Amino acid sequence: MTSAPLLTCPEQLAAVMARIYGEGLTTASGGNLSLLDRDGALWVTPSQVDKGTLGPEHMVRMAPDGSWSSATAGCKPTSEWPFHRAILQARPDCRAVAHAHPASLVAFSLAGQPLPLLHFPDLCRWVSQVASAPYATPGSSALGETLRPVFARGCDAALLDNHGVVTCGRDLPEAFHRLDVLEHLAGILLAGARLGALRPLDQACMREAQSRMEVGWEAMAVDVESQLALRTDLAEHIRRAHGRGLVGGRVGAFSCRCDRGFLVAPERGDNATLGPADLVYVAADRPSAAQAGKTPDAMASLHLALYQACAHVQAIATALPRHLMAFAATGTPFDARTIPEAYLLLKAVPTLPFPARFQGAWVAESLQKSPVALVENACVVVTGSSPFAVLDRLEVAELTARSLVDARALGRLSLLPDQVLDEITRTYG
Repeated sequence: MTSAPLLTCPEQLAAVMARIYGEGLTTASGGNLSLLDRDGALWVTPSQVDKGTLGPEHMVRMAPDGSWSSATAGCKPTSEWPFHRAILQARPDCRAVAHAHPASLVAFSLAGQPLPLLHFPDLCRWVSQVASAPYATPGSSALGETLRPVFARGCDAALLDNHGVVTCGRDLPEAFHRLDVLEHLAGILLAGARLGALRPLDQACMREAQSRMEVGWEAMAVDVESQLALRTDLAEHIRRAHGRGLVGGRVGAFSCRCDRGFLVAPERGDNATLGPADLVYVAADRPSAAQAGKTPDAMASLHLALYQACAHVQAIATALPRHLMAFAATGTPFDARTIPEAYLLLKAVPTLPFPARFQGAWVAESLQKSPVALVENACVVVTGSSPFAVLDRLEVAELTARSLVDARALGRLSLLPDQVLDEITRTYG
């Protein structure tokens, strides 16, 4: 299994903008990216070119002296390059900036509401601080000077009043994933606000939780080729889960049993593009042992505890889909008695308090009665007999959650009565 070739700056910009547009994080005319080259030149996306058709040949190279050039005649730099330059000057540890207008984050900017980072430590660990910046004309030098001190004090992102969001990163993937994570968080909080009062954690709890995610793994040799069939199947289902909006690029992990352990998504991987070689083998019969040269996802310790305690479980997902997490953010009970399929696949879904995120035995006990469990401010845990069974169950759970959230706007919910549930159970088992 060979590694993919390194992409040039124009190729990276084209690939990330394709993700941003394809995932609905901006419009055909909105948003822009920049990436600082090793020679000091700043590569930026062009102005007034359809974001759905951008290729490497459209990207614009801006020299340190301000001159610019592009392989495509007529392409000129985005009008917002001044704030990209200002942010990178304020953050010498970063080489990339991403700006877009995703709907949920724009909703916060329109309401003048800060985006709190006190929910879902697994999600918020990718961003240290999010600031709010007052409105300034797009493309103006004033916007750059407004953002310079914001990022100089260590912020990774800023909500621009009546405009959108901007993030920075050590590389372009990090800048993109921060944008993606913040839009995901904003979507959860907006859905949660329709259910009831949000229940944030305190800062001490957030810090402690994130510190517990830093697990040291003993390196072990692994015969990757012998696991190829399982790896291929799991990677395919992870990519499908991403395409269905069930996991984010760096948010959510799938795993399945393999040999005497399990395969799981890697830390800092990208669920949209994971291949068989990217997955990490974790031993279940050796404490804290994982495939040499790789780091398992931060949820891997929970997966390990569940495999050790639940012999019937063959595959697991720990995910943060938006509508399910609205229930986890508010403590609202999740009731799957909506349609027969939902009840058959999900049964009675318990909601566990946040400490269960790090107490696998607690989660395992609940999984003896139900294949799914919600953990407040953490994730949904979905189990099954295969990666497909987990994907199917997770998809049903999220669509059920979305139906329940949307139904709140229509009035009283109509849930299946006990006699109907008994008939379903007798008919289908």
